Amino acid sequence: MPPEAPPLEKRSPEDTRRIIARISKFVFKWKKQCIILIIAILLTIACQLIVPILVQKAINCLIYRTDSSFVQDLTRVVTSLVMVFILNSIIEYVKNVSAMQLSENLSLEMRRDLFERVIHAPLSYLDTHSYGDIMSRLTNDSQRVSTVAQVLEEFMSKIIVIIGCAIIMLSKNWKLALISIVTALVTTLISGIISGKMRNYFMRQTMALGSMNGHLEESVKNFRTMETFGIGAFTSKTMEKKSQEYTDVCIKSSMFSAIINPIMLVLGNLSFMITVVVGGHFAIEDVITIGVLQAVIMYSKQFMDSVYSFGNVMIQTQSFLASAERVFELIDMDIEDNGEGARLVKQGEGDATPEELGIPEKGVAYKDVTFSYDGERTVVNDITLLLEGGKTAALVGATGAGKTTLTSLLLKFYDTYEGDIYVDGVNLRDYSLEKTRNMVTVVLQDSKLVDGTIAENIMYGATDKDEEDTLDIVKKMGILPLIEKLPDGLDTMTSDDDETISEGMRQIIGLARAVIREPRILIMDEALSAVDPLTEQMVRSNIFSIVPDATILVIAHRLKSTETIDKIIVMKDGRVVEEGSFGELMESRGEYHRLYTSQQSGNEI
Repeated sequence: MPPEAPPLEKRSPEDTRRIIARISKFVFKWKKQCIILIIAILLTIACQLIVPILVQKAINCLIYRTDSSFVQDLTRVVTSLVMVFILNSIIEYVKNVSAMQLSENLSLEMRRDLFERVIHAPLSYLDTHSYGDIMSRLTNDSQRVSTVAQVLEEFMSKIIVIIGCAIIMLSKNWKLALISIVTALVTTLISGIISGKMRNYFMRQTMALGSMNGHLEESVKNFRTMETFGIGAFTSKTMEKKSQEYTDVCIKSSMFSAIINPIMLVLGNLSFMITVVVGGHFAIEDVITIGVLQAVIMYSKQFMDSVYSFGNVMIQTQSFLASAERVFELIDMDIEDNGEGARLVKQGEGDATPEELGIPEKGVAYKDVTFSYDGERTVVNDITLLLEGGKTAALVGATGAGKTTLTSLLLKFYDTYEGDIYVDGVNLRDYSLEKTRNMVTVVLQDSKLVDGTIAENIMYGATDKDEEDTLDIVKKMGILPLIEKLPDGLDTMTSDDDETISEGMRQIIGLARAVIREPRILIMDEALSAVDPLTEQMVRSNIFSIVPDATILVIAHRLKSTETIDKIIVMKDGRVVEEGSFGELMESRGEYHRLYTSQQSGNEI
């Protein structure tokens, strides 16, 4: 089930500094765009700050004009204003383009890093995080983080404008300047208190969105199952509950953020009114000129607008930091180790050969393997097994016996097991992850298709194979006549949503996809359960001849299909309780005999 929105928790200033430092490392990978953006911001601010001074000169020129230089001075000021406006427009364009380039580059880099993390994520992470939550981090959160250029631009601009306006106003008339500065301090204090509470709400909002998306994806993906079991009403109620949770947290965050705007508007208007009244009095008393009064009013307006916008920037920053925290949590995830030589040699093992350790040079060996998913409940307990190369073996047992766990360890989905696993005489920990996945191939009962032709589906992942190899493998497997019944044979277009491809055909395609890779170890988890018995027997026999040296491990739920298997391994409660051929196990009348006869009588195991 997708995770519920987390409870509110306080984020420390150290957490914020750490996130900002990490974002800065991302941003400053593109130094050229950063430098251009910073220069453009500074020039834009300079244009904004110079306009009131020019207006002041124009007004003073009109009011306190002299006949000799009036026209010349006014023309010079108006021309300067026009040039400043034109220059500001050009710089604004450069600034926006630079910010866009920086954001898009950051978005590209972040998507790349996130995707690399997800595709190399350990199975334990995928087991504990819903698809919807992961997709929310990959899309919504990463997109919000990529707006860092706009947030940075707004943050820098407002800070510099506030400081610049304050300095200029103080130089013009410190009494008028104090009115705006005191109002700004009060406004900043209020917005700081409110925005500090916003980050937790934004974190809950993103988590609630991920939970809702996860349920939505699950519902659409399993629509047929939902309709078959008649749980549409239950699913709708669950969706309604999650939608309500998301709506509630959105409303709460909006209520907090909405408080800032009215407060700032009242304080800003009050400050502006006082500035105009007091400034007008000073102008009447000839303390300042009318031009200076107009300049101070304009600076006061810029000052308060920047303070007002700064409050909104703080809210955006909290939303941005909440998403960044979720993104970096995914980036910081421990990924599967792709290195070699990570194994510590056990005491007494030294340079012993595989033969001295009782390990076959070809095949798979489990030696004293114990594993637990959560560190508490043991799922596989002290397993020792030998699976010879060129032979077939079947793992059988009731649900929860540990069959799939054994194969998951062989694929390096989990590496926290005790004991050792050997493949072709080499400890599995000494193989790189890439080499392991190339040696071991799994065919599941539910074979997935990708968008493309049947041939492309069979070649999927086998980069060294072409269509000729595909045709050759389907001939050897004896499945070409089945594929030729499709509209365009191997060239038939399909996808995972294609309803015209039967489950049996999907399994055949999935098996061909595995065999074309020529694996050293082939794991078949009810890989042909939807295929008729005659076709299943034919395909199995042909596979054994195509990869004669491979170790083939079958996870069998239909025990009838194990009668021709070389070695049957019976598991119960995480332990191996029996092993032998079909005849030997039936003769011993142990656990396998009980399971076999029970299933033949129509009971589930």
